[in-house]
Amino acid sequence: MMPRRLGFVTIGQSPRDDIVPAMMQYLPREIEVLQAGALDGVDSASLAALAPEPGEYVLTTRLAGGGAVTVARRHVLPRLQAAVSRLAEQRAEIVAVLCTGTFPDLEAPTLLIEPEKVFHGFCAGVVGKGHLGAIIPLPAQVAQAETRWRAAGVRSTVVAASPYGGRSALEEAAQRLKEARVAAVALDCFGFTEEMRSRVREIVGKPAILANAYLARALAELLAG
Repeated sequence: MMPRRLGFVTIGQSPRDDIVPAMMQYLPREIEVLQAGALDGVDSASLAALAPEPGEYVLTTRLAGGGAVTVARRHVLPRLQAAVSRLAEQRAEIVAVLCTGTFPDLEAPTLLIEPEKVFHGFCAGVVGKGHLGAIIPLPAQVAQAETRWRAAGVRSTVVAASPYGGRSALEEAAQRLKEARVAAVALDCFGFTEEMRSRVREIVGKPAILANAYLARALAELLAG
């Protein structure tokens, strides 16, 4: 009997060895994991053409070599759809997007999990009418993140600190959220790690919700039995 297959699709380049191994601790051992990336095979010269223009929906992600890149959603979306389709063709039972961004009209012939929907819903349920702190990677993403949290019915303070940068920016962002007296913190990017979560919680003194860990636990529930 073939093992059950789970597909992970990143908006950057696969494999995401910086986050997927940590997610695996929550998943059934017999699961076969497949990965695909929207930017797989895209060279550095072509990446430059994917950069966002002023006012566009901005995304940032990790490349296979470990560096980060900032791209416009409109450039990534068709490539992301193609990556989702590749995983579906490989008979992935579930395809999960490794990004908390919003991707209109993304579809698959199998179960497709978009973390923006489940993660934001969970965080909204946690804080209720309280105050959520959110950390996103780039200052250019603050306004779009505020809009997403507002649409989820959440009162938020959004600050920027890239998971692909230095530790001091993250600590500064956490300090700002402490001063804002938030009830909980959403680490609103898949690049954040357990170590980063621990540091944010230490500074803020409130629960810190890690997007990739939350998705892994949700997937474990879907794959149970």
